[in-house]
Amino acid sequence: MAALAVLLTALTSTGAGTPAEAAPGRMARATGGPDGWGYRFTDSQENGGPVFSQEWEDISTTGTSIFGVGSDDSASSVSFPSGFQFRFYGNNYSSMWVITNGNIQFGSSANATYVNNTLLASGQGEMLAPYWDDLYVGSNSSVRWQRFDAGGANDRVIIQWTLIDFCCSSGNGQFTFQVKIYGGTGSDGKIMYNYNAMNGQSGAGATIGIQSVARSTYLTYGYAGSPNTVANSRSVRFANNSPPNPPTNLVQSADSGGLPLALGSWSDTTIYCRGTVTDPDAGNTVGLEIEILPNASPFSSNITGQTASTPGATMVASGGTPEVLYTFTGSPYGSGDYHWRARSRDNAGATSAWVIFDASGINFSVDMTPPSAPYGPFYPDAIQTIGTSPFPAVDFSWGGATDVGPPAPLSYKFEISLTNTFVSPLFQSPTPTNSISAAIPASDVDYYWRVAAVDSAGNQGPWAGPIAFQVGFVEQVPKEPDRFSYCGAEAPASPWGLVAMTGALTLLAATLLRRRSAA
Repeated sequence: MAALAVLLTALTSTGAGTPAEAAPGRMARATGGPDGWGYRFTDSQENGGPVFSQEWEDISTTGTSIFGVGSDDSASSVSFPSGFQFRFYGNNYSSMWVITNGNIQFGSSANATYVNNTLLASGQGEMLAPYWDDLYVGSNSSVRWQRFDAGGANDRVIIQWTLIDFCCSSGNGQFTFQVKIYGGTGSDGKIMYNYNAMNGQSGAGATIGIQSVARSTYLTYGYAGSPNTVANSRSVRFANNSPPNPPTNLVQSADSGGLPLALGSWSDTTIYCRGTVTDPDAGNTVGLEIEILPNASPFSSNITGQTASTPGATMVASGGTPEVLYTFTGSPYGSGDYHWRARSRDNAGATSAWVIFDASGINFSVDMTPPSAPYGPFYPDAIQTIGTSPFPAVDFSWGGATDVGPPAPLSYKFEISLTNTFVSPLFQSPTPTNSISAAIPASDVDYYWRVAAVDSAGNQGPWAGPIAFQVGFVEQVPKEPDRFSYCGAEAPASPWGLVAMTGALTLLAATLLRRRSAA
């Protein structure tokens, strides 16, 4: 068996794209092309080929039905949703013809003949043939379509033949397969053929491939079972562009475009990843796709973790630095230690090899639990008048807060407003300590202040407050060091230290003059 696996013979194209058959007793390779337009195929038997478990997306119950039970040798025109175009052999299409007999055609008309031929098949036009044969929509069958990731990096339409029959039985030889086509206008879109439960159907009587009559070229995956056959859980990818290069200069950050986040640092519920991407195909745009796993879980050839991709609208030209965001929601990933890897993905859906960000240890840790609200004592802690003399500043202070996250000091976010809703704060500032000073004009209206704790991961806890206070005028000189009288009443001890008598008298004179002028 091992010797048989090694005896794979290369699949080449002859003439206008007819693949050479495998030598007797040998398996054909699961790659082929290019055809005259540059299309190649790779299937899931190949190292680096598509992975069926990642490609199969069942729409047997969610998709829009195209044909009713009993449909045979039928064609139905399906218009793509707004914003979606499929580029195939250099032409952009806004609609498709779906054929009951296991193929899709593009253009103003379609041919629904059940007699499948070798490619290039006359009368079929521009065609995708995932399983062109004499098929029939039986009592348990359906043919449906559905769009996913509208406007995103993986904007795609799926067409699925579910429990399809051979004509004209109902219940015999049922099998399920689908086509995925990726949108875009810059380069030809990627095409995926996915074969789910084939019930023993290998394509021995079918035509499988792509063709363009207008371009006089085609690419055959299999005809009458040669050179390639299909099986359960098989995927075949057709694309005419070269894959992008693996990303370089990978960076992780807690904020979009922010400073690099050092290895092992803590983040809140978001992580941003970016890197430099290049693509050999002129005109392509490129983004990043990342996979995140708990640090204790190693990466494998398959994707087993959570993924995120650069949105299609923010992909960049070759040589640029795209960014991708992943948000932790607690389902399935919450607080903990993580590592990540990235690969380049171009606008045609081709991907590079994976690059692990850093294999030496924890890449970053996530803390999803914010600290508590700050506790007292608060100063000022009620509606009270705070004098502005001798300096035009008011001191605020509060107790600490508790946090179950990383063992690092808390910082605080502080705000002052004229309303208790803080719609338009007059003053706001972070502070690393449990106190802050702010210059506030004297007034007989109420001010409000509040404070919240922020942990080292960036999580902000609930606000303490609002707490009301007023800033009034000093009308008497100090009776004793560090004590003031406000409107004839003794004031609390000043939080600003001793006040020189000369300074106090000067301030008092200026205050009285101002109040008399106002009167």
